[in-house]
Amino acid sequence: MKLYNQLATWWPLLSPHTEYEEEAELYLSVIKNYKKDIQEGVEFGSGGGSNAFYFKKYFKMTLTDLSENMVSESKKLNPELEHFIGDMKTIDLNNTYDLVFIHDAITYYGIVCQLK
Repeated sequence: MKLYNQLATWWPLLSPHTEYEEEAELYLSVIKNYKKDIQEGVEFGSGGGSNAFYFKKYFKMTLTDLSENMVSESKKLNPELEHFIGDMKTIDLNNTYDLVFIHDAITYYGIVCQLK
């Protein structure tokens, strides 16, 4: 998709991480209702890293995305976090996590599964 590849450098202007603060806090409150002791989480389809920007205050995050350009943008916002480029259905991070988070990229997972 052109937005996540050729236009990825525009992502911080089109969708600034500050617009994710309230949403991320809502996710965190729901997550902590079910699992209080999270040490490390992974986000598949992390895009520009906006949710992780808020999550990393509470636990370590690993970020993955299919788009190399979006991972580059996320690294600018979250330079201290590990980033990986790969497909959420096939990437092997050789690790276990207390939390798996997939935001709107879950629609990609469903679309790809339906196409096969």
